[in-house]
Amino acid sequence: MKVTGEAFGPRLRTALDALRLGMRAVDSAIARPLHPGLEVLAGLLADRAIPRRQSGSRLQRAYPAGGVCLHGTGLHPGLMVEQVLLRMTALLDEVHEVRFLEVGDLSAAPDGMWGGLESLGFGMPLPAVDSGHAIGLMQHFYFDAVLGDVAHALYGAWSDAVRVERHLYPVPARVRVRAGGTVVEPGTVGAIHMIYRGYLGDHLFMTNEECWHVGQGNAHLGQDHPSSPAGGHVITLDGHPGTIEMRNEMDAEAYSADWSAVTDISVAAMLGVVPELCAAPPGVVMPDLRPHYLLESS
Repeated sequence: MKVTGEAFGPRLRTALDALRLGMRAVDSAIARPLHPGLEVLAGLLADRAIPRRQSGSRLQRAYPAGGVCLHGTGLHPGLMVEQVLLRMTALLDEVHEVRFLEVGDLSAAPDGMWGGLESLGFGMPLPAVDSGHAIGLMQHFYFDAVLGDVAHALYGAWSDAVRVERHLYPVPARVRVRAGGTVVEPGTVGAIHMIYRGYLGDHLFMTNEECWHVGQGNAHLGQDHPSSPAGGHVITLDGHPGTIEMRNEMDAEAYSADWSAVTDISVAAMLGVVPELCAAPPGVVMPDLRPHYLLESS
């Protein structure tokens, strides 16, 4: 699960080289005027490869007919948004706006993940990364779905009513870091801050921010960020009768890059739900966000 590149078998290196060249071509100065059309095309191609926008009613019919259960989980949005953030909103009578911020160190990422750190923009000159960079195009369709999920859960809106605005900016590296096959020199892109804002009409209902860096010495820690260079999360809920903030910060001194949060947390969540899935009737199984209570026993 941690190293997914083996899906290509002996063609892995060829596939990664082709992906890297393709992303560089998309991000070249010549291709910049074509980005709006390329973004639409990328969405269509992604829909063909991973039909993420298929109607829920089709799934609800298919899995009972096949006699199986479907359940999806993950670090984000499966855990941090669909479980933590949305459960916290139940503490408010009204939710006006939510903000999710994730800070993470990618220095331990497998060299083949997403085509390599260099393909994501790390170690490149600062002008090479902006809101139209390939990493923004890759992540937009994913965070677009995250914002759509929150809009539906909080306001009953469908995803086609959500307007998403994207803004990316690079942060220069302070120290030299070698991560796999990528070398990040001081002054090149050492961190990338991605901001995805979701609107329903003129109402900004959610801001999803991802701030990724390579090496703790290159962590971009703003005033409202987790204070740990190892990474963490900040969730802010604004509503009635007040505002709620949750901070999750890793211990930088005890942090080891030999683990993968996505793998470890996702796998633990999947193993934990196996007994319930085996006992459940066929169909699509979703998290139950309603409060649960246990009787106190002496």
